[in-house]
Amino acid sequence: MDRPEIDRPAMSAALLHRLMEGDGSLLEGRERQIDALMIERLYHLSGPFRYVPFPMLFGAFLMFHEYATWWSIVGLTVLYAFGTWYLDRMRERYAVYGEGSGDAAYWGRHFAVGSAVTGATWGLLGWLYFPPGNVELQAVLAIVWAGLSFSNANTRTTHLPSYYAFMAAMTIPLYARTFISGERSALYMAFFGLVMAAAMAIWVHLNYRRERLGIALRLRNAELIAELDRARAAAEASRREIEQAHRAVLADFAGAQALACQGSWSWDADDEQMTWSDEYYRLIGLAPQSCPASLAGLLEQVHPDDRDLVRLHYRRLRNGAAKDRVVFRLADAVAPGERREALGAAERDAQGQVRRVQGVLRIYPPDWDRPI
Repeated sequence: MDRPEIDRPAMSAALLHRLMEGDGSLLEGRERQIDALMIERLYHLSGPFRYVPFPMLFGAFLMFHEYATWWSIVGLTVLYAFGTWYLDRMRERYAVYGEGSGDAAYWGRHFAVGSAVTGATWGLLGWLYFPPGNVELQAVLAIVWAGLSFSNANTRTTHLPSYYAFMAAMTIPLYARTFISGERSALYMAFFGLVMAAAMAIWVHLNYRRERLGIALRLRNAELIAELDRARAAAEASRREIEQAHRAVLADFAGAQALACQGSWSWDADDEQMTWSDEYYRLIGLAPQSCPASLAGLLEQVHPDDRDLVRLHYRRLRNGAAKDRVVFRLADAVAPGERREALGAAERDAQGQVRRVQGVLRIYPPDWDRPI
């Protein structure tokens, strides 16, 4: 029966959705970090739009000049300029002078104050320039209010007090004048505005939770990456220690073989590769690692009359001899008159197949007075 294919991208997306939407455990123990990052995001998101309202205010003055007075124009401009200057000053202190590492609640309160000032500017503009009895202007006011509400949600969702400070400061003057006037058209617009504000508040709270969970997930990822880096560094340090220990063991092994005038060799059936120790090279008259280890290389160092003996020795071992021994002479050009003794044994697997052959080579007869 065929196994169903697994859609791994879909699984990853579902897991991410579960983490982002429902796993509140990500928020536990990280509140201060999350608050700090939310405030930082708040300051960054609101920065690019801080001067956009100035031309909008100027356009509103031109459009509604018949309702405008010089004191209202100057007053609203000064009020909005003060709010913008205040927020810019907070951003400068927060980002440029590095004061943002302090209490997130402190910076959130200051941003909420600035949001209330800028929101009040728009609320007073609606009070002064959009008379309740004019249906067309009330419709324009509703559109402007909706646009400002969406803009506010996009830039202040990361800090609910700032969001509600702007919304309250912008909306209360409009609704106060509407209810004072009692005009039916304005009341209709106010009712629809309340429904929209309630729906937007639900959306803002959901988005606020997603923002917090998203930051918590990034913090958790950063922790995991840090743990991986620490594990990688520990593994690298352990690897270096193992390599150093391995080199020390090899050095001790080579020293012991030189002291005993005995070399070792091995052959693996998997790759059919032969290896010789450094002392093995020396015992057959070669410099260590001067050529690849092979039977042919050994036979070149053996006396021609004893080469068949050596071949049979290696053949018996590869055919599975539990133990085998041979004594042979080195070639006259290598070490005339010197003999070597080779001993070896084959290792079999559970099926009886030869998997490995290993052996030793030593001076024959042993010469303990031989210089090392």
